[in-house]
Amino acid sequence: MFMLEHYQMLSGGALGALTVGLATCLAWEAGWPRPFSQGPSLDHSADVERTLARIWDFVAEPLLFATIGATFKFDTLPAGTVPRAVLIVCSGVALRVAVTFLTMLGGGYAWRERLFYAVAWTPKATVQVRALFWVGFF
Repeated sequence: MFMLEHYQMLSGGALGALTVGLATCLAWEAGWPRPFSQGPSLDHSADVERTLARIWDFVAEPLLFATIGATFKFDTLPAGTVPRAVLIVCSGVALRVAVTFLTMLGGGYAWRERLFYAVAWTPKATVQVRALFWVGFF
C-alpha cells in the first residue's frame, strides 16, 4: 500500500485486498501451507466467511459508516444543502416505490404484495443516510 501510495496509484489497495482474499480461499481449500494446515477442505472458507460476516455486521460496518459520517463538515456546507439532500433522497425513495409498484402490475400480484415489494426496496435508496445515523446527526 505504501508503494502504491508513493506512486499515486491509490486504487490498487482494493484490488490487492480482493486478490489476497481469493488467494487465501484457494490456499485453504488446497490445504496449503502444509505445516499450518489440517489438510484440504472446502469447509474452512465457509467457516471463516461466517465469522467475518459477524465481524462485519457488528464491528466493521458501524465503524465504516461512523468514519464516513465523521468526515462530513456540516458547518462548512451552505445553508440549503442539507434540506436539498433530504429532498433528493426522499424523492428518490418515492420514485423507486412508485416505479416498483407499477412495474409489478402485470405479474398477477395482489396490491398488498406489490406494496410489500415496493416498500422492501426502500433500504437500497437510503443506505447512504446510515452514516449520519451512526454519527448521531439524526
